[in-house]
Amino acid sequence: MEYLRPAYIDKLPERFKHYFSEENFKDRPYPQTLENANNYLLHEVFKADTTEYIILFEVDKDGNPTEKMTDFTRDNFYKIFNYSNWSKLHDEAKIVALYWFYEGVCEELKIDKPKFYFLDTNDNMNENIGAYYMPTDHSFHMFLLDQNCEEAKSAYYYIDIIAHELKHAQFASKKQTEYLNRLNYVHYFDLPDEKDYKLDEDREKFEFNYALALYYQQPNEVESYNYGMKKAKEIFKEANFRVKNGKITKEIKDSASLVDLNFFRNVNFDRRQHKKLFEFIFQGEFKEHLDKHFLLRELSKDLENITYEILELDPNAKFENDTIEFIVDTQEKADLYNKLLEAREYFYQFHDEIEQDKKKMFKRYKQILADESVVEYHTK
Repeated sequence: MEYLRPAYIDKLPERFKHYFSEENFKDRPYPQTLENANNYLLHEVFKADTTEYIILFEVDKDGNPTEKMTDFTRDNFYKIFNYSNWSKLHDEAKIVALYWFYEGVCEELKIDKPKFYFLDTNDNMNENIGAYYMPTDHSFHMFLLDQNCEEAKSAYYYIDIIAHELKHAQFASKKQTEYLNRLNYVHYFDLPDEKDYKLDEDREKFEFNYALALYYQQPNEVESYNYGMKKAKEIFKEANFRVKNGKITKEIKDSASLVDLNFFRNVNFDRRQHKKLFEFIFQGEFKEHLDKHFLLRELSKDLENITYEILELDPNAKFENDTIEFIVDTQEKADLYNKLLEAREYFYQFHDEIEQDKKKMFKRYKQILADESVVEYHTK
């Protein structure tokens, strides 16, 4: 029997398409969805959850394996992430190694393992996003090995984003007790996309950096960024240093690649720049400012709810911008109308307050640029 070939196969990365050849599926139906295809590769082909070792071979000039170099097991696989080993692995082995790491982080964070997807598409998404966690169906999605950025050559890039997103999964599974954490669980700021801003204009450049601050400094992201890099550095040290009783006793010379070292250097450089900028703009007032944003979003929800209530009472009511047209012929409608006016007043009060804050911050932003010192070269 010949089975229909799903259209999604044509959109898969070339290196995975041969797994879905007609020869492989002449006696069985194809996985019907991308989700099924992911599970088929991960568990049936790569056997990521049951494989006990990864073998690294030396290869000849044509890329064919010649002799075995090293065995990596679940006990020592962290060494596989060094670029000297990582660069020699086929994609299948890389996926298995990252899946092992993923399982270990889930155990460390004490969370139920999300569904693990590496077959995904970055269509219509921010190109700076390497992975994401979906709390609605408890799933982890990674654009594995499809990143064009230089930093993605390092395995520590993937270690960072896996740990980062799983920390989000833990955040979503815990009952938040801190006030801002509770609000951040409901109201979340996305990473701004540079394409949405005219970065050659002063105000637009500021708005972009302002949006970056809201994204990076919200509690949900602070926890994840710190944990992701902590895990990446932890694995790096295990792979490159001898540790005894929790203390570094000896550095293994020449084991670290510049590819890996540059990854950490670039991340730290970006973080230092962001931290300096955010601290100057907000000057210790970020939590108060974030609280205003959360309250503004709460008020926006109130306005939406009142609007729905009015429409339920009067389906002919018309809303256009900030005006409403409907017949107030009952006390219930009158009460709702007054409630709407009050909610609007509070909404614009906070909105205007935030805009005034932003004007002050824009002045600070220009000041930090004006105060930038000149870097001089010296011959001694």
